[in-house]
Amino acid sequence: NRKKNSKRRKYSYISQSKFMEISIRDEWTCYLCGEMVDETLPRLAKMGASLDHVVPISKGGTDEPENLKLAHFICNVRKGNKVA
Repeated sequence: NRKKNSKRRKYSYISQSKFMEISIRDEWTCYLCGEMVDETLPRLAKMGASLDHVVPISKGGTDEPENLKLAHFICNVRKGNKVA
């Protein structure tokens, strides 16, 4: 399964500038809960900023900016691989 998943995933790195672009586009608001995201918190903090795939990679989504939205880390984890 690991080999299959790694071939399918083809992870692409999201640059800091692209992260900031998406965050500004989304006005630092979590698209899952609607609350403001604190940009000063570390990324892995519960309420830290993360990028969520609207259509998960496992469901055929891509790493294109149109498929990425700003979310709190905890909201992103809770969503899992469901389609929003």
